[in-house]
Amino acid sequence: MKKIICIILSSLQILFSFFGIAFYCGRPIAIVDEGESDYVITFDSDTALLAAFALQEKMDAATGACLSVSEEADNGFIRFQLCEDDRVGNYGYKIFVDNGNIIVGAASLAGFDMAIERLLCDTVSDSRMEIREFYTANKKLTWESDYTINADDYNPAYRSDTFYNDKNDSVAYVANAMWHMFGLVDDGQDLVYRFGNEAVYFEWVAEKIAWSNDAAYKNELKDKIRDFPQTATGYLWSWGTYPHWKVDDYYAVHYDGNFRYISAVYEILAWENSTDFLNCVDLTADSGEYASMDSSKNKTVLEKTEAAMRYILEYLNGKKGLIQITEESTYLNADGTERFDYVMATDEYCWDNTGKNNSSDSNYWDRLCFGNYSAYENALFYQALHSMAGIYKMLGGEYNDKAEYLEKLADEVKENFNAYFWSEENGRYIACIDTDGNRIDYGLTFLNFEAVKYGLADEEKAEKIFSWIDGERIVAEDTKTGDEILSYAEIMKQIGTEEYLKTKIRKLRLAAATNTVSYDNKENKITGSAWWSYHHGIDVWGNASYGRNQENGGYIFYPVFYELMARTSTKDAQSTTDRFADMARVYEYNRLQSDQGVWVEGLNGEYPENGLVPTAYLYSLVGVQAEYDGLYIAPKFNNVYEFMGAKNVVYAGNSYGIEVNRDSSLTITAENDIFDMTLQYAPEKFTKKQFEVIAVYSDGTRKTCTVLPDAHGVISFDLNDTGVSSITVKPILVY
Repeated sequence: MKKIICIILSSLQILFSFFGIAFYCGRPIAIVDEGESDYVITFDSDTALLAAFALQEKMDAATGACLSVSEEADNGFIRFQLCEDDRVGNYGYKIFVDNGNIIVGAASLAGFDMAIERLLCDTVSDSRMEIREFYTANKKLTWESDYTINADDYNPAYRSDTFYNDKNDSVAYVANAMWHMFGLVDDGQDLVYRFGNEAVYFEWVAEKIAWSNDAAYKNELKDKIRDFPQTATGYLWSWGTYPHWKVDDYYAVHYDGNFRYISAVYEILAWENSTDFLNCVDLTADSGEYASMDSSKNKTVLEKTEAAMRYILEYLNGKKGLIQITEESTYLNADGTERFDYVMATDEYCWDNTGKNNSSDSNYWDRLCFGNYSAYENALFYQALHSMAGIYKMLGGEYNDKAEYLEKLADEVKENFNAYFWSEENGRYIACIDTDGNRIDYGLTFLNFEAVKYGLADEEKAEKIFSWIDGERIVAEDTKTGDEILSYAEIMKQIGTEEYLKTKIRKLRLAAATNTVSYDNKENKITGSAWWSYHHGIDVWGNASYGRNQENGGYIFYPVFYELMARTSTKDAQSTTDRFADMARVYEYNRLQSDQGVWVEGLNGEYPENGLVPTAYLYSLVGVQAEYDGLYIAPKFNNVYEFMGAKNVVYAGNSYGIEVNRDSSLTITAENDIFDMTLQYAPEKFTKKQFEVIAVYSDGTRKTCTVLPDAHGVISFDLNDTGVSSITVKPILVY
């Protein structure tokens, strides 16, 4: 009987290993007990040495045990060794016990990292870790099916044009394709506009191109920011030619331009590493029927930016710790006899931002009735406070006190945001609280992505949000649930049976539905009113019913940027690259050239903001971001990449190539042999080790120095020199 059981277990082990399933058996062996361990970590190669130090660091953090690393040990060791084994693949691993010693085999550093995560899964308490006798995981990438572009118009340059990795895979390919299609808009297709008509686009375009080498595009953006009209109270006009937002004979007031204007200015300053732009003066001539409401002439960008923040704090009640949109928000004088929402054509005011059904829209999402206490405007407020504080910190001196005030206010806003807008019942942020005190929740995915990206959600809230988005958690009363939320087939369902079946069989996923609860639901049908702003013939009960409009069950593409950024910061990089791979599969299907139905998709056309999506490769994976105190690089690796990089990254007027490695090394190359930056590098590993900095000069000479990460794991130093071709930062692994 025992023999039969052993045969069965052996057969299951072979079967599970063949299918790549982690399998373990045997009694557990204690590696760490009460924070102590007699084990030594050994290695057989440089790659294995990196893994050994990674385990040492993570085991110390998890259990408090400090294991030594040595090239050899007679007994009582955990040995990392390179191996080639079909059961392991190119980023899998095997772990087994041999006479009390633990052997860890893998073919790459990525595989070793996976094995370390497996070992850490057996941490049974803060001071105890066990291992069973056998694990294996076959992790073999099949590039032909999962990560390769099979395109008739295949462009080899897109493998590594601007974004790249060691696999030269579909993730890099689609990021580069989208960068030219939607980002720089320079591939000859003109699939999206370069600019919009509202101040709201300034932040999106700035975040999209401020780091790029397209100087003409950036200068055009700066001119538009400098000259955009603004009322005496600091309100940035809703439209370039009107204080209010106008479409045909419909008028509204949009407030999001003020928040995004401030963030756009900061984005430009941070990437230029200069405050010179703040001194540029608006010299536009008075023109148009509403010229009297433009008070921005002869003002500097700094004056306009500060006025924009004053409007937010005073007229949108931001100084109270939460934005509340009221009728007084439109006043130009104390008694309201002059208002910027006055419409000459109708001789009426257009304010109606109550947040109730059938009320007016208040931002870019021009069908939705955000108003009163709006979560969307408050999320943007939180971001704008940090942006304005960053501007003041760059100016320094007398402005530092202003920066401190805004940062304290931001902390208050974050606390209030979660108290007012988090729904514990649904595990997501609601849209708004209307003037009757009703909490409005239609499962707005874009709002939740931005809130997480800005840092408003803690880890627990972010986990709940993504369990809803990824279909792992069903919210009662939602119209779309499970896989439907991200399904591209659900979008194509409205187009026709053939397109629906083509996309469904491929299991294509592109962007989350804008809302998971329909506005034309049963409850609203009974009352005959919906949370929908009616204008130019788009009817929520007819041509804009659920699934037939981009703001009601359809999608706009740009929120995918915030989704990717949020995934990387709160979930993991593998989740992010998997979503890039999703986009690559849709690219294979239709080249991301689709504008089906009547406003069902927001992919091609008036959407310059869609160019944000590929930049998530730079910002979240390679981890590059300009801030008031320097250039930050904080990479996040998925399960398979050994290195990633970005080319033509322009910071402080100089162009660089940036490459990050799984072993925590970083290389920056200077196109013009000039380094002018304060580098803030946050490696994923070895944050308690010394790092060596190697400067290679154009004449072939080299200089080296050593640096140590600070208490937050950040390596900070100034790089100011000419004639330098490259800088490499790498850990010094001494055992």
